[in-house]
Amino acid sequence: MMNKSLDSRATSSPPHTREPQVNTGSVFDVAGRLPQAKQLKVLSSNFFARNVQANIQRVKDSRRPLRLRLRNICSVVIIDNQTYEELLNVRTQLIKLVERMEHNDEANPSS
Repeated sequence: MMNKSLDSRATSSPPHTREPQVNTGSVFDVAGRLPQAKQLKVLSSNFFARNVQANIQRVKDSRRPLRLRLRNICSVVIIDNQTYEELLNVRTQLIKLVERMEHNDEANPSS
């Protein structure tokens, strides 16, 4: 069986072991859109609250998270619903991958 690794080189795996499949493209897409917390735009909670609907729409349209500052401490990161759903999907894929790897390790213990 031939599998492509992350760096696009073809690698072969033995036929008795099946590599768990994860859609790495979606994982990297979601991860690439989420900058580090220190790089996020920071808004005061009062400013955000003045026009909640418009600020939420901006987050939704730009798909860029925001940090809210409460009492001069960054307390909350706000992301859009679609990104949140994608993160949940990535989490589910990673959990399944770990479970498959654990199952494979139990089925094929190394001597």
